[in-house]
Amino acid sequence: GCPRLHSEEILQAVHVRENVISHSDCYPFGMRMAGRYGSEDGAYRYGFQGQEMDDEVKGEGNSINYKYRMYDPRIGRFFAIDPLASKYPHNSPYAFSENVVIDHVELEGLEKARTEEIKWAVLNPVKAYYVRANKDVAAQAAMGMWKLGNLKGIADGEADAFRHAYWNALNARDIGKEKAEEIATLHELGETSPAKDPKNPQYDPAAIQMDLHNNEVGREIGTDNLDASDDEIKNLVWKSLKKGDLVTIKMNNREHPVNFQGNTITNSTEKVLQNSNGTGKVQLKGQSGFDPQKNQGGTDGNDTSDY
Repeated sequence: GCPRLHSEEILQAVHVRENVISHSDCYPFGMRMAGRYGSEDGAYRYGFQGQEMDDEVKGEGNSINYKYRMYDPRIGRFFAIDPLASKYPHNSPYAFSENVVIDHVELEGLEKARTEEIKWAVLNPVKAYYVRANKDVAAQAAMGMWKLGNLKGIADGEADAFRHAYWNALNARDIGKEKAEEIATLHELGETSPAKDPKNPQYDPAAIQMDLHNNEVGREIGTDNLDASDDEIKNLVWKSLKKGDLVTIKMNNREHPVNFQGNTITNSTEKVLQNSNGTGKVQLKGQSGFDPQKNQGGTDGNDTSDY
């Protein structure tokens, strides 16, 4: 039979009355509903999607400070052009969450988070905290080096490759390689990923191959350096990039993708993969779950991929 518990062993529920410091009902794009918001002392700074508000110019709740751009929820548009605009030519560079606001959230002014990623975060809240924090660290580092001219291609180029590898290295260090691979692969190959669907105008198989490879290289760096600091990890990823361990999309000096002959392309399936130092054969990693044969562009004529 079942063991009998002594009275001191019985768990008791403790009821605690919490103070609500802020409440807000919003329309889909984040504009507040009149008379249906407020905070305990009027000084709470955070609003829609947990982002900080800047109320000095446009009034309360009308200007939201996402990490990379300011946002006006009244019109559902950012004030500045998307830093990743060249990667998403089908989208308006000012659109918020690609105009999909019911089942997606905005990722700091860069791109939307899809349903499966949100579900993963709900099931793994502590690990999701590290994933998001590391994403910000990696994105800020890549953006900074791109703006300084140290890296080319914030989309599909060196900066993009560095960002993916650095993010995955930090994640592998902080939440373990298995969970780091789980969330990164979900982002690339999740059920609603448009880049993997040949029928979708956002179909971009070469970009997926590139990201899967760089993610795996980053995870290997993080797993091998569990006690390293952020800066130490960053330096290791930088060395890996310069050594040619990462993969990028072949592009010209204006950061436009080009084909084998160096001509600018307009179809994403014509993209060409190359090593991050522009030399040697492309030997892809981390391709499990994705069919590389769908890539119509190729790997610079030297496909020695180890799938």
